[in-house]
Amino acid sequence: MNNYLNDFISIILVLKICEIVLKKIKTSNLKLKKRHVFFATAYFSLLFEVVFPFFLTRYTADFYDVIAYFLGAFVFILLENHDS
Repeated sequence: MNNYLNDFISIILVLKICEIVLKKIKTSNLKLKKRHVFFATAYFSLLFEVVFPFFLTRYTADFYDVIAYFLGAFVFILLENHDS
């Protein structure tokens, strides 16, 4: 359960950090769109659940991790829409 919670929280943190960095670079009130959140989550899932386990023994592929990533992305979208 602990590892799934880490995956759930990690995608929220990664997306928020990306949003903050983009705001600093663009110097505007930028918000990530749903398609950007989906793409980043899909990329994150593909990288950590398909590519890394194929090349590195330290990583293992787990479908429940992908579910945790997308649940985290969904919560991120809900929190960002609630802030507006």
